[in-house]
Amino acid sequence: MEFGSDFHLLDYTKGDSFQKYFADANLYGSGRQALMALAIARNWKKIWVPSYFCGESLNNLKKNGINLKFYNYHPLQSFTDTFKNIPLEEGDAILVVNYFGLGLPSNYNLDGVEIIEDHTHDLIAGVTRPPSAEWCIASLRKTLPIADGGVLWSPKNLPLPLESLFNENTENIIDRRYKAMRMKRDYLLGEDIDKSEYLREFNETEELFDSFPISAINRESEKILNQFDIDEWYDKKRRNYEILKNEIILPKGVKLLYNSLENKGTIFSFCLLFDSKEKRDSVRELLIKNSIYPAILWTIRDNNDLEAKDFGDRMLSIHCDGRYTVVQIKTLSEKLNRILNND
Repeated sequence: MEFGSDFHLLDYTKGDSFQKYFADANLYGSGRQALMALAIARNWKKIWVPSYFCGESLNNLKKNGINLKFYNYHPLQSFTDTFKNIPLEEGDAILVVNYFGLGLPSNYNLDGVEIIEDHTHDLIAGVTRPPSAEWCIASLRKTLPIADGGVLWSPKNLPLPLESLFNENTENIIDRRYKAMRMKRDYLLGEDIDKSEYLREFNETEELFDSFPISAINRESEKILNQFDIDEWYDKKRRNYEILKNEIILPKGVKLLYNSLENKGTIFSFCLLFDSKEKRDSVRELLIKNSIYPAILWTIRDNNDLEAKDFGDRMLSIHCDGRYTVVQIKTLSEKLNRILNND
C-alpha cells in the first residue's frame, strides 16, 4: 500500500451533493484559472496575496500583467494584526487562504476592498460559512479525485464572469492525466504497470498547467463531479484525521496543526510542524522509504517574508483523505509512530 501523492482513479459513492453546494458556481480547469478569470473581470488596481502561498499558482497572473502585491502572513499569525499593516487602497482586492482548513475570520472589517477567499483546503466550509467575502475560489483537484478543476463563486451573489468554453488542447492534456490515474490504480491493484511511466505522465502534465488558457473543466472531471457525493468523501477524511490524531504519539519538537472540527470544518491533511528543517527533512526521507509520500506546502522563494519561508521549511502534510479505509489509516498510523519515535 502507498499513501499520498496524486490521486489514482477511484470508485466513489454516487450522489448529488457536489451539485447541491456548487450549483451557482463557475467551473474552470484549475483554481489559478478561476482567480485569473475573476481578476480580468474585476480589473482591480492590485491583488494582495499572502506571502505564504503556492508560488506556481501565481505565475500565470504575473505573465498576464496582473498587479500582485504580497503581505506578510503565515498560518500561525493573527489575521486581525496582519490586516492593520497592509496599505490597502480603494479598488484593491485581498486574497485570504483557509490554510489546512484551520478557519478564517468571521468578519474582516475592511472597507473599499474586495475579499477573495481561497477554500482549496476545505471546500465545504467555504460554501456553508456565513458570507464574509465577495468571492471564493478553490482548486478542486487538490482535494477531490479528479485530474483538473477549479471553482469560483460569490457568497454575496455578485455576477460571475462569463463561463469559459472547452479547450481541446487542454482537454487532451488532462486526458493524459486520467490515463496516469488509471495506470496508478492498476499498479496499486498489483497489475504489471511500470510506475515510472505514470509518474512521468503526472509530472509532464503538471508542468503544463501554467500554460493553460482560461477554459472549462475537463469533460471527464465534470462528469465525476456531477455524480460525486462530496459529503461522504469529507466525512471519511474527518474520520481518518481523527484516527491519526488519537493514535499518533508526537515526540518533542513536533506539533500537529490542529482543528477541533467544532465548526464542522474539515482539516486538509495530517499537518505536522517540526522545530527544524533538518528534522523535517529526515522524517520525510524515512516516510518516502516506507511508501508514504507527504507534501510540502510550500517552498517559499519569491518574497522577503522569512517567517513564512521558515514555516514552509518546517511543515509536512500527510494525506488522510477519503481514498483510505479505516484499516489503511491504522496501518499508516503504525508506520508514522515508528518513524516519528525512532522505533
